[in-house]
Amino acid sequence: MDDDQELDKLILSLAKPRWQKTAMVIAKTLQQLGAGYSDEPAGKVAKKVEQLVGSKRLEAQGDLSRWRSSEIRLPASPVAKYDKNLSPVGWYVASYILRFVELDDEDNDDLDARFLTWENTVIVKAKDMDDAYDKTVAIAKEQTEPYKGGAEGVPVQWLFEGITEVLPIYEELADGAEIMWAEHGPRKLRHIRKRALQKSEVRQ
Repeated sequence: MDDDQELDKLILSLAKPRWQKTAMVIAKTLQQLGAGYSDEPAGKVAKKVEQLVGSKRLEAQGDLSRWRSSEIRLPASPVAKYDKNLSPVGWYVASYILRFVELDDEDNDDLDARFLTWENTVIVKAKDMDDAYDKTVAIAKEQTEPYKGGAEGVPVQWLFEGITEVLPIYEELADGAEIMWAEHGPRKLRHIRKRALQKSEVRQ
C-alpha cells in the first residue's frame, strides 16, 4: 500500500457511478490487496478515500469518518451527465412472469384463482431502458406457444403476464461483475444469517 497512485487506481476501479457505502468500498479494496479488515490497513484506505473526495475524483455524502453510514461514488462525467437508468456498457438485466394454464379451464381469467408461475431473468443488449423492456417482452413471448401436455395431451400454454423488473448493468460483463444488487433495511443478525446458504445447499 506504499504506492499511492496504484491505491488510487484500485479504489476508483471499485467505486461506481451509483452510491455505495464507504465501508463496502474499503472492504473490497482490502480484499483486492489481500489485507485483513483491521483498523490499521482499513484506516489507510479510508484516508485515501477522503483524499480522493477532496480532489473531487470521488463524491461523498454523509460523514466519511462513519464508514457504515456515509456513501461515495464516481463523479458524473463532465461531458455527459450520469443517468442511473442508462447502462454505460449497453447491457440490462430484466425479469418477466409467465403463467401456466390449461386452455380449457374456465377459471383462467379468475383474479382469485391460483396458478403456477415462473419468473425468469435474462440479460439483454439494448440502447436504453425502453429498448431493453421491448426486447424482454419479445423474449418472453417466444415462450408462449400452446402445446399438448401430459399423457392425455391436454391443451396448455404459458401466458406472458408482464415485466417485473428492468435494471441497467453498470460494469463490463466479466468474471465477478456486479449485475444486480438489493439493499435491505436493518434486520436481526439471526435473520441475516438464515439467508446465507452453505455450498451443499446451492444445488437444485
